[in-house]
Amino acid sequence: MKRYKFILLLVLAILLIPGGAWASGSTVKVMLLKKTEDVPSMAQKALKPEAKWIEKGNERLLTLEFLPLDFMGTRGYLGEVTVDGQSVQVADSYKDYDSYNDPQKGSDPRMKGKLYPKTVTFSVDPNRAIYDLKFYVPVMGEMGFGEQEARLKIDWPHKGGEKTEPAANKNTPPLTPSAPLDFEDGLYALDVALWHETEDKPSMGNGALDPKAELFVKDGKGTLFLGTKTLKVSNIQASLSRVFYETDEGFSAAAPLCFDLKPENEPLPRPRIFALPLEEKKAMIRLKVDPKVAPMGDEPLNARLKLDFQSVKKIEADENTLAHRAEVGPKKPSFAQAHRYADKGVVLSVPEGAFSEGFEFYANALNGRDLQTALGKLNLPAGSKAYNLACRKPVERIPKDYTGSVQALGANLSPQKPVAVAIPFQGAVAEIYNEKGEKLPSKIKEGSIHFTTKSLGTFFIKTAKTPSKPVTSSGLKMKPQAKQKAVKPLKGQGPKPVKAAASSPTPSPSEPMTASPSTPEYSTADGDAPAFAEGAYDVGEEAVAEESTQKAPLDEEDMQEKERPGLIIFCLTIIFAALGGGAYMTRKYYRMYMDELIYEAERERESR
Repeated sequence: MKRYKFILLLVLAILLIPGGAWASGSTVKVMLLKKTEDVPSMAQKALKPEAKWIEKGNERLLTLEFLPLDFMGTRGYLGEVTVDGQSVQVADSYKDYDSYNDPQKGSDPRMKGKLYPKTVTFSVDPNRAIYDLKFYVPVMGEMGFGEQEARLKIDWPHKGGEKTEPAANKNTPPLTPSAPLDFEDGLYALDVALWHETEDKPSMGNGALDPKAELFVKDGKGTLFLGTKTLKVSNIQASLSRVFYETDEGFSAAAPLCFDLKPENEPLPRPRIFALPLEEKKAMIRLKVDPKVAPMGDEPLNARLKLDFQSVKKIEADENTLAHRAEVGPKKPSFAQAHRYADKGVVLSVPEGAFSEGFEFYANALNGRDLQTALGKLNLPAGSKAYNLACRKPVERIPKDYTGSVQALGANLSPQKPVAVAIPFQGAVAEIYNEKGEKLPSKIKEGSIHFTTKSLGTFFIKTAKTPSKPVTSSGLKMKPQAKQKAVKPLKGQGPKPVKAAASSPTPSPSEPMTASPSTPEYSTADGDAPAFAEGAYDVGEEAVAEESTQKAPLDEEDMQEKERPGLIIFCLTIIFAALGGGAYMTRKYYRMYMDELIYEAERERESR
C-alpha cells in the first residue's frame, strides 16, 4: 500500500513539473535609449537589462522590471509608465511609500496613495525592436517636468528588428538662421530662456537660468553673460554647474565665473555666471548643461538657449551687472589648497598639494547589473553597496557627433597624498573594501562611514552580521548555529568591548560642486583662494599607517548561503524520480491497455 502511495505522489509531481518547463517563452535583452539620440537614457539604470516574454495564444507579452535608484542617501522610483501612448498592466508593485506617494503626506498629487510599479506587462510584436515609452518621475515633477520620454530597444534573437535612421538625425531641429551682430560697442540686456532640445517648450533646467542675460559688444564681437541661480528639488538644490555651447568642431565649455553661489550644505561655492562668445545673432544656440541634480546623473543634458533679440536694451555697467560681477567676483577655489568636495552626498576631503592640476569630483553608486557584477567579483553578499569615486580633469571640448560619456573625455587623476572619504550610511556596523578586496579601517559617524585611502576607484560597503541570540519558545531553547559558538566569559568578567578602527572625522555629506574650465578671455587661474574649510580632514602620515593592506577573507557563512549542495541534490533527486516514476506508470498503463485490447480481440474472435 505504501508503494502505491509513493507512486501516486511521484505521478502528481511529474504532472506539476512540466507546467513551467513547457511554457512558451524566454528572456530578451532590453535597453532604454534617449528619445532623440541612440545613446542610453538617464533612466537606463532603473530598468532591468533582461525582460521576460511569453506566448499567450496569438499574442506575445513582454514583462519589464524596474529597479529603484539610490541617491543622496534616499531611494527613488519611477512612477507611471506608458508604451506608445497606451497604458500597461502593472503585474507587481513596490510596497514602499515615500514623501511623494504617501497616502496622507504625499507631496505629489499624481502619485499620492499609489504604489510604484515594479513589473509591467504589455503586448509586443516579435518583428518590432523599438517602442516609445513615457515615464512619470516624481522628483522631476517638482520642477514641472515629471514626464520623461525614452525609447525601448528590444534585442530579439535571430530578428533584424527595425532598421531606422538614428534618432538624432530625425529629431534634431534644423540650424537657426543667423544675422550679423550689428550693435555698436557697449553693454546690452536681453531676455533668454533654456529651451527643450527638440520641442517648442522650456527645458527642465530653465528654472536654474536667470531670464535676463547681458551682451558686451566690442569691435563687432560679443561676449554673452548668462546668470544661474539655485533651483530647489525636494532636499536637493540645483544650479547650472557646467555649460557647453555648440561650435563648428563640436561643443566648447563656457567660462565659469564669479564663484559666490552657495547651495545649502555644500563645502565649496558654484559659479554664478557663465561667459561664451557670440559673433552673430541667433535665435537658438545648442547647449549641453549640467544642473547637478543627482537623479539626472552626471552627463550634461541637451538643450537650446533661446535669445530674444527684440528685447535688446542698452544698459550702463555698474556693480550689479553680470559683466562687472564676472570681472571682479570671487575666483574658483585653488585646487592646490586643502578643500572638501562633495557629489551626491559623498564627501572627499583633500589635503594641500594632493593634486597637481584642477579636477572635478564624481561619486556614483552602482546599481542593477553593474552592482551585482562588482559584488560577484569579490564574493560579497547581496545587500552590499558599492560606490565609484573618481577625480577627473575638467572637460574643455566635446568632439562633433560624439555619443560616448562626456565624463570619459576627462582623464582620471590620482591623488598624490591620502584622501579622506565619507559615504552616507545608515547603520551601526559595516566594513569597507576596495576593488582589490582589501579591507580598509573605517568609522561610522554622523550618518556616514569614514575612511582614508591612497587611491580612488570602486569601494564596497559590507554590512557586518551580528551573532544570533538563542531564542526560546514554549520552553524549547533554540541554539545558535554550530559555527557561531558563544565564548563563555570567565567568572567575574564580562565580554570585552570591540574597538573600532579609528579614522579621521569628516563633516556631514553635502551636495556636489564642479566647475568647468575657462576660456582665454576669462581665465580661472588660481589666485587668492579661501583657506581650507573649517572641520576638514587632516590626513597625514598617521592616517596612512592605519590603512590596511591585508585582504580580508569573506565569511564562509555568506558563501554557504548562496550554495546549498544538499538542497540541490534533493531537488534533482525528486525531479529524476518524478520523471522515472512517470515513465514507469506510462509503461505500466500502456501494457494494461494493450492487454485489454488483446483480450477483447480474442473474445470477439471466439464469439464468431
